[in-house]
Amino acid sequence: GAAGLGIETALGDTLTLKDRLTHHTVTGLSTVEAAAMHHEQLTAEFGAYFDRALSDPPGDFAAYVVRRDSPGRRVDLLVDHLERLGIRYAAAARNARVAGMDYRTGNPGRFDVEEGDLVIPAAQPRAVLTRVLFDPQVVLSDSLTYDITAWALPYVYDLHAVASNDAIDIRDWVPASVGGVEASDGVPYARVAAWDDAGDAAFMAALMKAGIIVRRNDEPFRVGEQSFERGSIIITRRNNERLGARFAETLERLAREHHQVLTPLATGFVDAGKDLGSSSVRAVRPVRVGMPFGSPLSSLGIGEVWHWFDQVIEYPLTRFPAERFASLDLSEFDVIVLPSGSYGSVLGTEGWKRVQDWVRGGGRLVAIESAASWLASQEGASLKLTRDEPEADTLRERRIREQRWADRNRDRAPEDNPGAIYRVKVDETHPLGFGLAEETFVLRRRGDEPALMTGNGDWNVGVVAEDGRMSGHTGFRAKERIEGSLAFGVQGMGRGEIVYLLDNPLIRGFWVSGHLLFANAVFMAGQ
Repeated sequence: GAAGLGIETALGDTLTLKDRLTHHTVTGLSTVEAAAMHHEQLTAEFGAYFDRALSDPPGDFAAYVVRRDSPGRRVDLLVDHLERLGIRYAAAARNARVAGMDYRTGNPGRFDVEEGDLVIPAAQPRAVLTRVLFDPQVVLSDSLTYDITAWALPYVYDLHAVASNDAIDIRDWVPASVGGVEASDGVPYARVAAWDDAGDAAFMAALMKAGIIVRRNDEPFRVGEQSFERGSIIITRRNNERLGARFAETLERLAREHHQVLTPLATGFVDAGKDLGSSSVRAVRPVRVGMPFGSPLSSLGIGEVWHWFDQVIEYPLTRFPAERFASLDLSEFDVIVLPSGSYGSVLGTEGWKRVQDWVRGGGRLVAIESAASWLASQEGASLKLTRDEPEADTLRERRIREQRWADRNRDRAPEDNPGAIYRVKVDETHPLGFGLAEETFVLRRRGDEPALMTGNGDWNVGVVAEDGRMSGHTGFRAKERIEGSLAFGVQGMGRGEIVYLLDNPLIRGFWVSGHLLFANAVFMAGQ
């Protein structure tokens, strides 16, 4: 790292690598020595910690309940998470009605629990960790904090959940089916899979890599008792004939591997909505995706995007050095993702003009967090960042006159938003909103106000709801600006588009509910 074999400290001393190794060794051995000397007290307090967790768990809630009919495999993904953490969970043994709080609205009340819903009891050995990860509101000892202040898992996975004040009768949890192709009479005309959770993009990526042509529907449709929402993955025999017998075998294998249920349709004619042969059903083409990397862009932002493509959906991503961006042949790409960072020194005026020409020719630019903020300052971008009207001169002068240097950080607190969860109203009819509900959640880490776009061809797909803060701390001035601001949207530019993601949907790899939004930005928007 920065220290190397030695570093000169602020006091003029030289701290060597050998010194640092010695300090760590002494600290480690001292810890072992102190534990040995006080082993009886240590083991007694260790046991008492877990006894208290079972008999008197912290917090106001007795259990956390997740509706098993939450869309897609979101509940299964949460269960996998709980397994890795060693948090106990079970299923509701019977229907019940409990007092508590609804995560999606933030309102208290009485709510129905159905047999089979996922229940996470508060009283369990890892009670403290359970409370940390499920309590709707985090209690801060001080509003001055350097990092995010909200992370409740029902928001992370965008689940329908209730924090219950009442204990709930439970039984063993039964895992969901592993997916596969539903049986059908004869050879089906098409097979359809849902597009409604984080794992669906990996399935579609696998289909594309296998050479299978994929379609999607822009309008909901119904065949018999089966209804399919916008963005469903449709695989027809037509145009996949070249795969021969491998077609059905490949579909079966990929459906099992990705826990997808493929519903067979005997015909392309529907009972409600648009037929599969209509213009509302269109091909989802494989896209060639590029991303700049290196200074001065955010290494964390780069890593988050790279990890999603490489580890989550296993889809090709071409990375190129940021210094080559301004002169690169952009025709090699259909989509370019801009991870968080400032692009002034990377692109410059001429480079930005070349990027705009590429977008007008049919390219799609996906700008994340501060990359979107940088675009807001560029000519031709519809996105603008606005702030509240300034204070009256007399108030501002008084505040400056009375300001103390020691209070400089606290004076900025009203404008600050280190990271809070906000509810977002979604236009689920737009491809960027496919698979999302009418409301979803974002983890916002900015205190400015991305204004709604007003140009022809601009779509404000996700807008932060009024009174939309669900969890976490935000300074009161920042809160006023954030509510009603843009969360994600699309600007039409010629034959292409710019997708603005004001809140990082891939933040630290843990914000699972953002994966579907990002997949829409890459695969669905602009197709």
